[in-house]
Amino acid sequence: MSQEKQQDSQQIRLATPQESDIPPQNTTRWVKSRKLAVIKAIKSGYFTEEKACLYYGLSEEELESWKRMVENHGPDALRATHLKRYRSKDIESGASYIDN
Repeated sequence: MSQEKQQDSQQIRLATPQESDIPPQNTTRWVKSRKLAVIKAIKSGYFTEEKACLYYGLSEEELESWKRMVENHGPDALRATHLKRYRSKDIESGASYIDN
């Protein structure tokens, strides 16, 4: 399969997540891939932000921080081992993860 067709099929798959694509409701260990799956499910319309927070027991601030980390630094910023590194860069630049 050509690279272009692979990208198209991945975009289609991500645009319409299935129940098997999202983390289980009882998830307590939030690794990078699970955080990304929730963000993608929201972007695709599978969940609203409010429903995702209720479904997973997340705070709005936590979910917003995941989204901002991805927007500002890319998916690798969601790795727990890198959080301190990226947040310290944002503090130096004046970025905030909580809306006042």
